[in-house]
Amino acid sequence: MDELVTILGESALCAGLQPDEVERIAAASRVEHWGSGAVVMEEGADGPRVVVLLEGRVVVQKQDGSGVDHVLG
Repeated sequence: MDELVTILGESALCAGLQPDEVERIAAASRVEHWGSGAVVMEEGADGPRVVVLLEGRVVVQKQDGSGVDHVLG
């Protein structure tokens, strides 16, 4: 968990937070690994979730009404 605290503490997401606040966020977090092409999050999915990408890259897509995927970022 120490590595996660360090990574989160250095991120823009946690800028301005006190070390104990970053530790609480890290304690409530989990590290997940996804393979190429995996769906990490879907629009309209239930539950509060924030994804912090530690390494790799992600493609953000949105499907239009006719089922065509459009890359947003």
